[in-house]
Amino acid sequence: MALPVAGRRSVPECDGQNYCLNEGAFFLIISGFWTGLYYFLKVYISEKHLTFPVIYQRKVLQLKARILPLLKESFALSLWPTFYFTILYWCWGGDLTYNFNRTFGILENAKESMPSLIYLHLWMFGAIYYFNMSLMRFFFNLFLTEPVEFPLFKETPESLCLQESITLQDLPIVQSLACLDLHSLAQWSKSRRQAFFSLSQPGGHPHNWNSLIENVLKLLNEYTEVLNKSVESPELSKPVQVPAVPPCAIRPPDRFRNLRNMCLTPPDPGTIDVEISHSPLPGFGLPSVLAEKLKQKFQAVLNVIKMLLGINFLFGELPQASVQKCLANGHIIVWISQGVSVLACASIAEDRYGIVQKDLPGIITTLQGLDRLNKMPALARKMAGYDDFNYRMKGAVTSAVKRSLFNLCMTFSAYMKEFPLGKDVVLYLQTVYKA
Repeated sequence: MALPVAGRRSVPECDGQNYCLNEGAFFLIISGFWTGLYYFLKVYISEKHLTFPVIYQRKVLQLKARILPLLKESFALSLWPTFYFTILYWCWGGDLTYNFNRTFGILENAKESMPSLIYLHLWMFGAIYYFNMSLMRFFFNLFLTEPVEFPLFKETPESLCLQESITLQDLPIVQSLACLDLHSLAQWSKSRRQAFFSLSQPGGHPHNWNSLIENVLKLLNEYTEVLNKSVESPELSKPVQVPAVPPCAIRPPDRFRNLRNMCLTPPDPGTIDVEISHSPLPGFGLPSVLAEKLKQKFQAVLNVIKMLLGINFLFGELPQASVQKCLANGHIIVWISQGVSVLACASIAEDRYGIVQKDLPGIITTLQGLDRLNKMPALARKMAGYDDFNYRMKGAVTSAVKRSLFNLCMTFSAYMKEFPLGKDVVLYLQTVYKA
C-alpha cells in the first residue's frame, strides 16, 4: 500500500523493506497540529467581534491597506507558539517518537538528526498559517460590515424593513447594519429622511416615525436597564433609578390642561381611586412585620455567607462580565443615539407636520438617563478585566450620548422651556446648555 506524501517523507524506506522515522518531517507534522490548536484556543475563541470602519472605503483599498500589516502580525504572533512547541518537544519529544515507532512498527534511524534550520521552517510555516487564518477573518469582516440600505416600507410580509431590523437581536449582524443605516441616512440622505417626516395616505398617520422611535427607545431603555443592573452591588445603599419614558406617557404642563392630549389614555369615569389606610388589628399585624424582618435578616446573612465562601464568584454572574457584555454592543447605542438625535434636529426645518415634536421629551429623557448612568463611579473607573476594546467602547458610548444631548439642546434651546420635562431632567440639562 502506497503511503501519502507526508507519510513517505516522515517514514522513508531504509534497510530494505523496513521504514525509519524522519524526525524532522515528523517534527513539522506534529507542529501543524499544535499551531492549529493554539490558534483555535488563543485567537478564534477569544476574538468574536466585528470591526466596522469609521470611514468606509472600497474593498480593494481596504485590502491594500491591510495586507502588509497582516503579514507582519502573522510573523510576530507565530513566535510564541513556535517557542512553546520547541520547549514541549524537547521535554517529551523522545517519548512521543518512541510511542509512535512502537505503535506502527517503525525502526529508529540513528544516522539522521534534525537539521538546525528546522526551527526556522517551523516559524515560517506558523506565520503562513496565521496569515491564512487572519486573511480569512479579514474577508469575513470586510464583506459583513459593508453598509446596506434597508427598505423603509415592508414590500412583502416576510421582508424586513429598517424599523424592525433595529431590534432584531437574534441576528446581531443585521441589527448592527440596520443601526448603521439609520446613522447614515440621518446625516446624509435627505430624501430618505422625508419618509419619516411624511404621513400615510390615506389615513394621515406617521406610521414610519412611530415604529422607528418605538424600537429605538425600546433598545435604549433595555440597554440602560441591563447596564443599571450590572453596576448594582451590595455596597450601594440606593440603586440608581433610570427613568424609562415611553414616547407618549408624558404629562402636559398645567397651562395646556384645556387642550386634549391624544397621547394620554383618559381615566375611566366610572371608577374612582380612593386611598384607604388600614390600621393593623391587635394581634395580627405584629407577626407579619416580625416575619418580614426575619426574612430580611436571613437574606442578608445568606448574602454575606455567599460572599465569604466565594459562591457568587464561582457560580454567579460577575458584574464585570455583564458590563463587558453591554459594551460589546456599544456601537449600536452609538449609532442609534446619534441617528435619532440628528433626525430630531433635522425635523425643525424638514418636518412640516410636527411629527417628531411629540416624542422629543421622551428622546431627551432617555438619553439623559443613559448619560447620567455612564457617569457612575462603577463605570467611570477602569474595572479589572477591561481590555482596550471595552474601555474605548465605553468612552465612545459616553461621548456619543453626550454629543446627541448637546445637539438636541442647542437646536431646541429656544423651545426647551415648552417641553414637559421633569425637574431633575431640566436641572441636569442645564449643565449642557444655558437656557
